[in-house]
Amino acid sequence: MTKISPSSVLLVLGLTLSQTVLADCKNIKIYGSVDRDWLMRDVITLADDEMQGRKNGTEGIQKAREYLIQRFTDVGLQPFDKYKDYQQHFILEQWLNDIEGVNILGWIPGQRNPDEFIVVTAHYDHIGMTGRRIFNGADDNASGVAALLALADSLQKAPPNHSVIFLATDAEEKGLIGANAFVSDPPVNLQQIKVNLNLDMLSQGGFKKRLYVFGPRIFPEFEQIYKETKDTAGLCLKPGRQGVARGFAESRRINWRTVSDHGAFHKKDIPFLFVGVNEHHLYHTENDTFENIQADFFVAAAETSLKLLQGLDKLSFGETQQ
Repeated sequence: MTKISPSSVLLVLGLTLSQTVLADCKNIKIYGSVDRDWLMRDVITLADDEMQGRKNGTEGIQKAREYLIQRFTDVGLQPFDKYKDYQQHFILEQWLNDIEGVNILGWIPGQRNPDEFIVVTAHYDHIGMTGRRIFNGADDNASGVAALLALADSLQKAPPNHSVIFLATDAEEKGLIGANAFVSDPPVNLQQIKVNLNLDMLSQGGFKKRLYVFGPRIFPEFEQIYKETKDTAGLCLKPGRQGVARGFAESRRINWRTVSDHGAFHKKDIPFLFVGVNEHHLYHTENDTFENIQADFFVAAAETSLKLLQGLDKLSFGETQQ
């Protein structure tokens, strides 16, 4: 698998140490609730040139898939009987020929409510290569997948009340195809899935160092979780706004309910929280590499995502589910 040089790790770990945070944001604070070293190793590996931009049907995405299966095993996630090898296969229809897509999923059983499930999602595919140009997709979405693994590792050390499925989706860039395949053929009854926490682009906070959560304004039952997380987050946590592009592409109107994998859950009337950053100038460019991530911000974003997950896990879904 990909070899990671110590110098590369040190470079990423130190990228943001000297950066100044704007006065309207809190200074970034790291709590140590996720394993920073593994978080960085995972994002570096998934965004490595060897993965060839992780486009569907390529040798590169197969290498990413093999890496994720090994990491799911290392973290200790349980495979479902239906998907014993962590893999859910589906068909990605193409104009000239069909391609097989593969979601990677495993779970941690809940201690109090094992028959109620939270699903944490992050897509691991990206847009591949154009000629010799590699679109590595470090922020989009190696960062979300690395955070997903970090959350899984943290929950193994403090088992959740509800069962939690960790789902790395394929073919998000093609129209949420992997997420739709999951909700069409889930490993548990769909009514048992109570909420989706979707992680998509967590490592580029921009000049204002902001992380956004979209969902609490749609689902009031999550408002208190958002407020409590915002008060203790190690970065600036902001609510997402329906219809307004977050930052870089401000002239573009976006339906944030369907812009990422949470859209597939929303279509099935499953509530969601969507965590991510502004659309930025590195988005879908060959400069979205691990050298350009904002390392301290990324760690704080992963820790904030963990706080949100822990907040969801405290809910009584029998009372709050719509």
